[in-house]
Amino acid sequence: MAVLKYKNGAGEFVTLTNYTVQPLVPVNTTGTSISDVMSQKAVTDELNNKASLIHTHAVADITGLSDAINNNESVSDAKDFADFNTGHNTNQGVANIPTTKRLVIVNGVTVNANNMSLDGTLEDGYELHVIVYGTPGVEITLPNSGNWVSVIEKLVLSDLGNNVGYCEFNIISDGTNLYVRGI
Repeated sequence: MAVLKYKNGAGEFVTLTNYTVQPLVPVNTTGTSISDVMSQKAVTDELNNKASLIHTHAVADITGLSDAINNNESVSDAKDFADFNTGHNTNQGVANIPTTKRLVIVNGVTVNANNMSLDGTLEDGYELHVIVYGTPGVEITLPNSGNWVSVIEKLVLSDLGNNVGYCEFNIISDGTNLYVRGI
């Protein structure tokens, strides 16, 4: 005999006495019962009847595989994208910001800058995150002509203390335009 306590629908604790716990009796077969429990042996036997973990096909036997591979990006394209997302570049100033990594850390901006540019093209869908350190209060004028689109005119380096200024922004490409978003 056991005592069972549970919370009813009204949130009150209810005590059941004279409650008998019935032991589970495992079965050695598969089936559709919602109350029977399969034994370890029955589970192992059933799993052994499934597909082998070691299963291979010759490439020529897989219909359409070559066409699917040929219609997708090349391995070098995938590698370029992976390289873009790994590590970071550093730069002195906001002119010729490197475009070969997803993150660029710009050091030493001590005077107002109005010469932001990239050292190459940023591909469609790529986003470049730029962190700038320099003198607090320095202004970075954001480009807003040609293929550059900026919602705000300038970013100002915030004072982090110890005479260190800081700001962050993203440059996002849609393949035609470069959008600058201050953070």
